[in-house]
Amino acid sequence: MTATTSHRAADTTTGVAAVCSSDETSGDHGKCQPTRKEFTAWLTASCERQGLPVVVTDSTTLAAIATLLH
Repeated sequence: MTATTSHRAADTTTGVAAVCSSDETSGDHGKCQPTRKEFTAWLTASCERQGLPVVVTDSTTLAAIATLLH
């Protein structure tokens, strides 16, 4: 069986899509994981489009999030 490589462009409108150079016949079944740099770029662009901060610093909001995560 011949290994294949798939390449896709980053999609900043619906989610993170990374350029995938992994061997699709490996144990990850061809799943493409974005790098930290790619994810950060997507997150920043997404927050800017929505007028949201990239980092949450409000203590009340952080406490509410912590409660939800428990």
